[in-house]
Order: sequence, then structure tokens, then C-alpha cells
Amino acid sequence: MQIVLIGAGPRNLVLTERLVAYAQHTGITSHIHLIDPYPIGGHVWQTNQNPLFLANTIASQLTLFTDATIQKEFPGLTGPNLYDWASQEAEHYLQHHHFEHQSDFLNELSRLTPNNYTSRGLFGVYAQWFFEQVLTTSQATPADITVTHNIVTQLIPDKDHGYQLTLANGQQLKADYVVLTPGHLAARPNDLEATFTALAKTEADRHYLPPMHPSDAPLALIPAKEDVLIRGLGLSFFDYMIALTVGRGGRFTRNADQSLVYQPSGLEPHLIAGSRRGLPPHARGINQKQNTQRLQPHFLTPVRMKALAQSHQGYVPYDDFMHLVRQELSYKYYRNVVNDLSQTFPFASAQFVTALKESNDLEATAQAYAFPPAELMDWEKVMAPNQSVTADQSYTNFLIKYLKWDIHDAKLGNLSAPYAGAFDILRDLRNQIRHYLADGYFTPTDYQKFLTDFSPLNNFIAVGPPLLRMEQMSALMQAGILTITGPQVQASIGRENNFMIEDIYHHQWFAPNLIEARLPGQGLSQTKDELLVQLQAASLINPATVKTAGYPSLSLNAAFNDRTTLQALTTSGRPVPALYVWGIPTEGWNWFTTSAPRPDADDKALNDAEHIAHNIFTQERHKS
Repeated sequence: MQIVLIGAGPRNLVLTERLVAYAQHTGITSHIHLIDPYPIGGHVWQTNQNPLFLANTIASQLTLFTDATIQKEFPGLTGPNLYDWASQEAEHYLQHHHFEHQSDFLNELSRLTPNNYTSRGLFGVYAQWFFEQVLTTSQATPADITVTHNIVTQLIPDKDHGYQLTLANGQQLKADYVVLTPGHLAARPNDLEATFTALAKTEADRHYLPPMHPSDAPLALIPAKEDVLIRGLGLSFFDYMIALTVGRGGRFTRNADQSLVYQPSGLEPHLIAGSRRGLPPHARGINQKQNTQRLQPHFLTPVRMKALAQSHQGYVPYDDFMHLVRQELSYKYYRNVVNDLSQTFPFASAQFVTALKESNDLEATAQAYAFPPAELMDWEKVMAPNQSVTADQSYTNFLIKYLKWDIHDAKLGNLSAPYAGAFDILRDLRNQIRHYLADGYFTPTDYQKFLTDFSPLNNFIAVGPPLLRMEQMSALMQAGILTITGPQVQASIGRENNFMIEDIYHHQWFAPNLIEARLPGQGLSQTKDELLVQLQAASLINPATVKTAGYPSLSLNAAFNDRTTLQALTTSGRPVPALYVWGIPTEGWNWFTTSAPRPDADDKALNDAEHIAHNIFTQERHKS
């Protein structure tokens, strides 16, 4: 049996282990072939990238090994999470292998704690070590593993119900099963991006960096002390921010009050950054949870969702779903506030907590208990804290004050902080929310609201940067190295062929340099990937559609797959034989596909790997 895995990132690595385990226990000879132009670990986790670029998950909550929370037909390889590996195995492994940033990795190991954020490159080293363990295990099984560093450009069904693959170098391969997991791919530029690219090509002193992985960005093009406009304040922004400051020789030190101060090198550009929201995502609270510890919902429960569906012809109105989400966050917020032993309240906490559990309006309940007005859950602060800022006020002063509040809250921890503790619940509830989508609780209209309303909110409050990055952002603003514009930023070409951005207050900034601080769009219709374009033309990969009787259907810009088996589906919902697609190309049909595997948490990626392996070997056993 020939199995080709397109992509060698975390998903296909954990799948490789599962395929080896199935081969071992079924006795089926299996040739597993991983194809990726990047090294083992994939594009995001390259070991040669800037060691300043951090993973967005703490070291003890990253793994590639399956665990006891995953229901498996066959046992397999078990091993350490990233932190345990770094503590026990990494130094020896690094000393016996060569990596470009060897000394940086060794320095990182010396100061790593379970709750630290490692460099993305170090996770790439872990991925390579993991793969070597899988290779060693496979030697005693009927499985063999091959890796080819190339690009698949064409995939054509053959007469044997498998596929013929063509690589960029013309090499051809045969596969009985193909698993497509390409990660983030290049996208076609929109009209504005094309205009900016054309300007940079015709003007030697104009530099435009389109959406890309920050590790690929040619930042040496950006001159010292020049203005550089940056569109986007999400996670990619923080990579650019740190690369253009600390990466240029600047340093951070702490004052006596533990606040950060930036000491410039003189080689930095002046960063002028903005976004539609005008705010960075909330900082991640300092971790206080064990890996196995996930908070259980009191409001957004399967029982309540089922009851809502039964009272609305089988569907849950999106507004009712969001009401439960708000209740869940408010409940955790009030629990954390009353758990602060430094405060006293004019009520018995047990009675208050019971009343909250039974309430349909937690803010009204808090007011009824004479909860201090300043301590009430402030949803405006959550959703749009900058809404009251006017054009004649200093947006910089507002944002420095806002960041100070956010930093203070995050330091209280993801269990104890009023806001960061509440926001972290959404990480614990990801699997349940995925189940609600898969169970068809939303009509197409409400599904669209989920994608355009809830997903951005989740990214804003629950997928923010490490706390350190927010402290550094504040220090850079106070040092005058970083300017943040107001919200609703629009970009264009301005006077003297400079790039220009303008915010909602009609403030304008001009610069010869512009960076798009975001990854390429991942919709099927936008992709430049030759293989994905060909697969769509051949109707082997198809856009998903949300269909509900009596409602207009919703077409998604995402690959359609069976959410359980991960097989690609035709437009009518029939499995495409022997072809699987999972991860980022399916984002929108599947939800939150960008996270790396998490140990001891019934992780989605680890479960998906088990399901794909089970499905492939079930089909193969039925052939014999």
C-alpha cells in the first residue's frame, strides 16, 4: 500500500506515527511518503528562522505524541511534550546535530520553564527528533517511510482507483491513498496589493512586503531610521515588531517596578502600525493550568444547546449561542473577582455564585447584589474599548493606558485573572464548539454570523500574543519607536509615490515602506498553489456548502471534507475515493484549524490523525 502525505508539518507527522502503528498491528505492508519543499516540521516551524519568533502556545502544551485522551484502535508511540523533551532530551540531541541557531537553542533550553513560550525554531527541532523516533519504531514494522523535499503540482486519478502524482521536477509517483495537508499557501494578490507591488518594482527606494510568513520576509530591505507602515496588529505584527527592534540590536530592560524599558540601537526604523480594530489581541494570561485541566461550561453546555434547538425547529439562533458565550465568560469573570481575597463584598459569596448559575442576566444579578459598579463585567471594554476615543484625543495615550490594564490583568493568570481567566475558557471549549458546528445547530445565515462575528472575537480575546510581547509593545510606544494609528485603517498610494495609511480620525501617515503583517488569505478561490488549483478544476477538491432545508445555502471558500474521516467530498457530499484533506484548506468548514497538537486534552489534530489512519486501513482490509 502506497500512502502519500502532502505536507510534513505537525498534522502529517502525527499521522505518520498512527500509520506506522496501524501497519504494525495489521501486518499490512505500507510505504509512507511525505512530500514537502520544507524540512520536517514544515514551513511554520523551520529551524533556520529567526530565533526571536515565538510559538503562541507554552512549551508544556505542545506535543506531537498521541496520548491516553485519544480513543485509538491500536496503541502507538508515546513520548514527552515539548517542555519535557527540552528538559530531558534536547541538549544531547542538539549537541549531536547541526542547526544554524544551535547556540540560540542551547541558551533557550537553559532558561525554559513549562509556562514559557519557546521559539518556533526549537519546536522544529523537536519535530525532527520526533520524526526520528517514528523512523526508528517503523524499522520493526511492515512500514517504511520516505521523505522528498519537493512540490506536488498535479494529482490525477488512475485506473487502479489510486492517484498519479507529478512533482515540480517532473518526477512521477503512484499512490493508493493521498492525504493533503499543505498548511498556509501563497495566495493571489488583490488589486490593492498588486498596485503596491508594482510601485515597489518601479521605484527603487520603495519597499513593499506583501502577506507572507514573517520568517520569509526580506526585512533587510527596510532601512534604519526610515518610517515603515505596518498593516495589521495580529500575531504576525509581533514578529515584525521584534525583528525590526531587538533583531536590529535593541534591548529591553526592567525598571524597579518591573515595567519594561527599550534601549534602541539606532538601527531601527520608525514603526507606524494600524488595523481595522485598532487594537492588538488581548495578551495571554500567565498559565496556571495543568495540561489535563480544562474548565467545564455552566451555560454553553450540550444540554442547553439541545434544548435551544428543540425550541427552534432543530436550530440554535446565533444570538442565543452568543448569549450563552457571554454568560459563560461573565460567570468566570465574577467568580474570579469574588475569589480575590483582598476585596470584601456586601453579600455571601456562596449565595452570589448560586444566583449567578441560575441567572439569565448575570450583569443584572451582580447589580442586584450591590456589586460595585466599577467591578461589573464591562462588555464594551471587551468588544470595543477604543470606541469612545475621539479625534481630538491622543490615541497613543489611550492605547498605552489600555495596554497597562491588559498587562496587569494577564499577569493575574489564566485561572485567576478577571478577564484573561474568562477569555481562556474559549480555549477549553474549542472541541465542544466544533461539535456544535458539526451537529448542524446553525442555519446557513447563522453559520455565516459565526464565521464573521464569533471567530474574530475569539481571535481577539483568546488567541493573543504572549504577555511579554504586549509589554514590549508598550515599551516601544513609550520609546517613540512604535506609533499605533487609530482604527479603520485604509491604505493607498499618497503624495510623492509614498505609501499612505489613514485612520478613522482622518490622520494620515506617509512612508516609503509598507509591510502587510498577516499571512496570505487561505480561501480556495484565492490560492496560487498549482496543485490546489488543479484539484479544484478536476472536482477532486470542492468548496463546502452549508445546506439547511428551507434556507438559502451558504457557499464557503473552504475545502469540503467529512469532518470525521477527513475524506475529501464531492459537491453532493460523496467521498472522493482515497483522497483526504485536513487542516488550513478546510478552515471555515472546520473551525480553528491553525493550532498545534496539545497533550492530554483530547486534541482535535491527534483525533483526526487516528480517524484518517483508521479509515485508510479499514478500506485496505476490505480489499483483501
